[in-house]
Parts: sequence; C-alpha cells; structure tokens
Amino acid sequence: MKEVQKIKVEAAVRESARRIWKTPYEVMEILSPEGELIFSATIYQCNRIELTDEQEQLCVGRPGVIMVYNYGVDTPPPINDLLYAERLQASRLVLVTPHFLYSITCGEKGWTNGEELNQVIDQHKHLLKVVKRYATNYGCTLYEVEMTDPLLKILCRRMRYRLTRQSIGSEFQK
Repeated sequence: MKEVQKIKVEAAVRESARRIWKTPYEVMEILSPEGELIFSATIYQCNRIELTDEQEQLCVGRPGVIMVYNYGVDTPPPINDLLYAERLQASRLVLVTPHFLYSITCGEKGWTNGEELNQVIDQHKHLLKVVKRYATNYGCTLYEVEMTDPLLKILCRRMRYRLTRQSIGSEFQK
C-alpha cells in the first residue's frame, strides 16, 4: 500500500509541475505530504514569491509539505529556496524550468542551516555564475551570482539531500 501512495504523490507532483510550467509569472503550489493541493500562490513579478504569514503557518502546521514552483529560465534552485524549504518545514522542493524538473528532498536530519550551506559555497564559490557586476561609489565591486548545477550537486551531496534533475518529457508538451 505504501508504494501505491508513493506513486500517487509522484503523479500529483508531476501534475502540479506540468500545470505551472511555462506560466509567464511565478507560481508556487504547496502540496500535502499525501500529494493533495493545499494552496497556490502567484506573484506577477519575476523571481519573487512571498507567501503570506497565514500561508507560511499552513505549511509549518503540516510538516512535510512539498513546494512545487516554477522559474521562467533554466537555472537551478538558489540557496534561498533551500533556506525557504527549511523555513516552511517542507520535505521536498520541486522546481520546474522551461527544460528541466529539479527535485530536492531533505536528508534524514532535515534541511541544514544557512551557515553550513554558506561554508560549502565558500569552498566552491568558483562554481557560481556571475550574472551582474555593480561598481560602488567606494571603489568596491559587488556581484550578483546564480547557482549552477555543479555547485548544487556538491551542496546536495554534502548536506545529504537527494537531488534529481530531469529533462522535461513529452508529457509536459500536452
């Protein structure tokens, strides 16, 4: 019976990802650990979803929720998404991009804290992708960076998270 439930949850996750795939704005669907839709949140600005306090409390009140959300570009989940999954007490985050489906499941000890993640990133910062440089009035340069697949793999391995990255299949084309 447990295997049937696991198949049902996976089908619900893929259906949620398919539903929000290629939406011109970000959508986050929160599924129960059993795969049922709890709520959907939408924001019409690029790269920014903020749940209300009430929505966050719904997640925290049902530990093990599954976050399913979309990006309009093919970039892996950033560190902030991993930290947000921990904040919501999610068991898993699933990101659908135009061409890929990322799934990260927390380890047996749950999500790690930001300090541990930052230590690993500091050791492998050469793997970050620089997307913008800002010159300041004080002669400093600030950088806006993105996560890369090689760095995400290292992070997940070190934190004992389960990571999968799949090409979007033909079922999303329907």
